[in-house]
Amino acid sequence: MLSLVLSVAARVPCVVSRALMEGPRTARLSLRPVEGEFPAWAPGQSAMLALVAPSAPRGARAFPVVSPPYERGRMEFLVKAVDDWTLRFVAAVESGLDPDCAALVGAPFGPTWLGSRDPGGPLVLVAGGFGIAAFLGLLEHLAWADAARPTLLLWWAKTREELGPSRDFGAYARTFPGFSWKAALTHDPLWDGERGRPDAESLARLSGAFLADPATRWFVSGPPPMAKAVRRALRALGIARRAARVGS
Repeated sequence: MLSLVLSVAARVPCVVSRALMEGPRTARLSLRPVEGEFPAWAPGQSAMLALVAPSAPRGARAFPVVSPPYERGRMEFLVKAVDDWTLRFVAAVESGLDPDCAALVGAPFGPTWLGSRDPGGPLVLVAGGFGIAAFLGLLEHLAWADAARPTLLLWWAKTREELGPSRDFGAYARTFPGFSWKAALTHDPLWDGERGRPDAESLARLSGAFLADPATRWFVSGPPPMAKAVRRALRALGIARRAARVGS
């Protein structure tokens, strides 16, 4: 099985140092390389991931790297069960992996959120559901490298159980003073906070002073219908195309 998975695209042998369930049908894996360091990556990039375990699916899939690029000895991923392959992957994690279970990771690829010509300035990150995975590594990077940068996360999800990754945000009160976040839920009858889907009215109300600042850039990550709705809402609010970017 190992040689088959290697031929798919994974190239860095590593072991699973930590595996846990982060929310409904969502697993979080922390990996360390068998030797040396992982290849360099930037916030927003993805990598092919394969789990080498009897109960895991064969082959590899690409997922956003959710750990910060300054920690080259650790690479983390979130995997949500959305089809047969990811369902089997998450089930293998939930049922318990052997200590130091083997995994394989490919070279990071894809566009980055900030790039080499990052102009600085405020950021608004608009996440839909599991789209939060594309922002987690960026947030950790900013907390380490640019903690004073005004950064607002607006996260739309179905229920509060999907907000599991937000448990890490509490530490940002000390390490990331420029950070704030707000959640909106669409399918949680007991939720007493923001409700509904993203539109021009809710984006304007929740972003406040960020909307009024012409230097603000908007990053969007979520399912295609949600991303399209947010893009349409931003146009209605007068946000220039060059100031908004939609990721995966």
